[in-house]
Amino acid sequence: MTKVNQMIEEWIEENFEGEDVVIEDCHDYPYGKEITDQSNDDYVIVFFDRDKGRINYLFKEQCN
Repeated sequence: MTKVNQMIEEWIEENFEGEDVVIEDCHDYPYGKEITDQSNDDYVIVFFDRDKGRINYLFKEQCN
């Protein structure tokens, strides 16, 4: 596992611990993961922002 993958996984664990979510790869973004909340079909995309050198995320409203 790369350092960036580990950072993404840690971010997900810190922000979605114990919640009923589905995590899928999102190839539209570097190291992207789409995290969908099963209770309301809402989602967030978590990815590595290469320009800023950090983890970033977009909520469903920001993706449309």
